[in-house]
Amino acid sequence: MSKKKYSKSLSNKINFLIVEDMNVQRDLIIKDLEKLGIVGTIYQAKSLEEAHKLCEEKIQFILADWILPDGTGYDLLLTIKKN
Repeated sequence: MSKKKYSKSLSNKINFLIVEDMNVQRDLIIKDLEKLGIVGTIYQAKSLEEAHKLCEEKIQFILADWILPDGTGYDLLLTIKKN
């Protein structure tokens, strides 16, 4: 079994959307992405409503909490898939 080398920097800009209602969790995720050398914009949302508004931006990666105040991360992904 061969090991793949992991690069800490990405050559292309990636716009992330982090959907998490707990501030501490969201901040930890963002710090980890920054440690990985993510190049791009990290958008933040605390609810599905905020996430839907931010999805008007060009987002390449979404990390969504399962349980949010106004639904689930799965609800968000289903809505995005429809659009």
